[in-house]
Amino acid sequence: MRTEMLLFYLLAFVIHVPMAFSASSGNLQYYKRRDFPPPLFRELTQKAEPQIARDVDDKRPHPTHLDQVFTAIYDALQIVLIVLDKIDDDKDIYPHYFARRDRGKVAEVFHRLAGYCSTGNAMMAQVTIQITDEENTCQALRSGLPEAYSFHPTRDAPKIVLCPVAFYKKAFTLLNGVPGNPEELPEHYQRCQEVIGGADGGHVSYRMVTLGAILLHEYMHLDYLLDDIYGKPIIDEIGDNGRTMYGPHGVYDSPSIKTHARTNADSYTFYALNVFWDEVCQFEFSAPGPGDSTDPDVSTTPVNDRPWPPTKREEFNETEKGGWDGRGGWRDFFW
Repeated sequence: MRTEMLLFYLLAFVIHVPMAFSASSGNLQYYKRRDFPPPLFRELTQKAEPQIARDVDDKRPHPTHLDQVFTAIYDALQIVLIVLDKIDDDKDIYPHYFARRDRGKVAEVFHRLAGYCSTGNAMMAQVTIQITDEENTCQALRSGLPEAYSFHPTRDAPKIVLCPVAFYKKAFTLLNGVPGNPEELPEHYQRCQEVIGGADGGHVSYRMVTLGAILLHEYMHLDYLLDDIYGKPIIDEIGDNGRTMYGPHGVYDSPSIKTHARTNADSYTFYALNVFWDEVCQFEFSAPGPGDSTDPDVSTTPVNDRPWPPTKREEFNETEKGGWDGRGGWRDFFW
């Protein structure tokens, strides 16, 4: 199975993604889907894609931000499908992120995102991805620059905002309009030698994060799609040690695996990334080491040491929609 999967990824690197066309819906304008390469040789159904707002740039030389977002949507589903291929028998990576008793429901979260035919979930079409910072949040935090955030103007119409630093992150599939071999374009593609991190690397780290993984984290907050699994939304939890459960150090072998991991977004994100890169690189990643939560693209402060979101559980005042009370809607931040 590992040999077959590796062959798939090698093929995925050389598949060209066609251009998009635009469409409108009422006062909002969106881009139509591209014909993505089929994830795991399955077709991604058009109805299962988030809407991409027309504020996402498609004018600069390739790869444009639109190229990157389309590719990130595809990347996110690829990551999910690899998890679903592995999770039932995963005795090596899974225990570092979740309790054994939660395996079925953790798998259900990924199944909801993939759809049960693994062609995507039609309910994803209710999501809008944009870059307009409606909530003035991309640079409003007290420490560090978030890569993305999500909020729910209404429960069934969530928005994901990609902040400028999100586009520093790379892809693992071929970006539209970029010529040449991915190995010759290190500024655009995440490669195994980068993820592993050299002779002193080989740890689960921020190096694993792609733009698709940023979307995957935000997908975890789609309450209308996921909150019935546990009877409450997947949020950005505060662990039993009073620290935010962000980044590799915040989720890998967390003391809160049995209490809060199952409803913590980054636990799903880094579990999925750990499984994905282990498969792609044919490399067994070890526990996070010093500096593996400190992403130089966004901050010099490890994400699970930051003062915002609040570090005391009593400071959270969750509304019935699972959000931040008095802040104009539900929010999530991702560094």
